[in-house]
Amino acid sequence: MISAEYFMNQLEDWEVNTLIDLIPYADRNQWEMCRQQIYITAQVNSKKKLKAKDIMEFAWEQPAKVKAHETPTNEEISKARNMAKSFEEKIKNDKVKEVEVVGFFNSNNNIELK
Repeated sequence: MISAEYFMNQLEDWEVNTLIDLIPYADRNQWEMCRQQIYITAQVNSKKKLKAKDIMEFAWEQPAKVKAHETPTNEEISKARNMAKSFEEKIKNDKVKEVEVVGFFNSNNNIELK
């Protein structure tokens, strides 16, 4: 549990995504208890043998989907090489003192530089 003081004063931007991703798991025990109560009630009134998953299945019980790794195309590789070469020349010519890499992930989960 996160204290209100930490949330309001110290929480970093990058922590927000993690917190949002964990929201469905925050009350996991309550959902499990609810399913167990429904399961018991349904099993008593049913002639079939039931399982708790027959009543309700949760997202955390499903196998995780693994995304396939995509190999960069030759065009992407040559673009990255050209960028690296031009940057190397700038460093050699002492035109660059500090470096800040700014980018984002595109729809293919590849980093695109601005």
